[in-house]
Amino acid sequence: MNQAKLVKRLDQATKRVLFLGYTQEQTSLVDELVKANCEVWHTQEKIETTEGFDFVISYGYRHILKKPIIESSKGSPTFQVGSLRSSLPAIM
Repeated sequence: MNQAKLVKRLDQATKRVLFLGYTQEQTSLVDELVKANCEVWHTQEKIETTEGFDFVISYGYRHILKKPIIESSKGSPTFQVGSLRSSLPAIM
């Protein structure tokens, strides 16, 4: 699963999220996802696949996500944060 690390283990997570870019200390979005009962995996490193995640969020990620990487999640939405914060309740 690339170099992603689990932020916090949840017994009954509703979604599995790959968070690319800023750390938990740099943004409150990671904590908000955990509060929304999401299992959050984080990395700043270049990834090769997004397979196995319900959502992929790119915020402060310095690498370009090429089409094959995005498509590897097989239908899971990939978000680049801009106005995502106001959309979080709707996607959970």
